[in-house]
Amino acid sequence: MNKQVILGMLIGFAFTLLGFILILLVFSSQVSVTEVIEAAIKEGYLVKLISFASIINIGPFFYFIRKRKDNRAKGVIFATILIALIMIVFKFI
Repeated sequence: MNKQVILGMLIGFAFTLLGFILILLVFSSQVSVTEVIEAAIKEGYLVKLISFASIINIGPFFYFIRKRKDNRAKGVIFATILIALIMIVFKFI
């Protein structure tokens, strides 16, 4: 696999993590972050939070497209698809 694709994947995973942290900070304004995560696991919406957090990958994807860094954009897409597939598996387990 091309180094640029791998770099794009790492960026895609990092931005998803960043989106997840931002979502946690928004939802944890009244309670602690650990309580939000525990409630998400208990009530079964952790998968939805992580899936929603991956929407932030739109930013780096279009940035790389504009800069003609197509292999990095492919990596971001691969990371997003991989996250989606993992979330589908977890949803049905």
